[in-house]
Amino acid sequence: MRPLAGEQETAAYVELHRTVFESPSMTAEWRARTMRMPGYQPDLDLVVSAPDGELAGFCVGWFEPARRVAQIEPIGIHPRFQRHGLGRALLLKMLLRFKAYGASNAIIEPYIDNVPIQRACESVGFRQIHLVRCKGKWLNQPA
Repeated sequence: MRPLAGEQETAAYVELHRTVFESPSMTAEWRARTMRMPGYQPDLDLVVSAPDGELAGFCVGWFEPARRVAQIEPIGIHPRFQRHGLGRALLLKMLLRFKAYGASNAIIEPYIDNVPIQRACESVGFRQIHLVRCKGKWLNQPA
């Protein structure tokens, strides 16, 4: 487990994200842009590498110092590497980093059908306080 290796690892991250969420919506440009956002902190952008160096999982954290609130968005584990505790390990590491920043609360909003991540969240102490329901699909529109 380590921080993402900057923009040179963006392509590998994008490939993993697309696999995890079964969606082509993540692009290298989008990911690189998030890494240039004012609130981006490289040490809150974690990945897990498989023994061969392939990315197996990711967890991106965001921290708002004024409110001392942290958010995990997104988190995902490649299907081949699920059921090995990687989601839980990423969450625990991220929570430790949030604590070091002074966070008093952390939130995560996993998809309702993402049972493995929901279970990992519960295993590290998250509890459900609300349910977000949405209808429709994201649409990527050309700029």
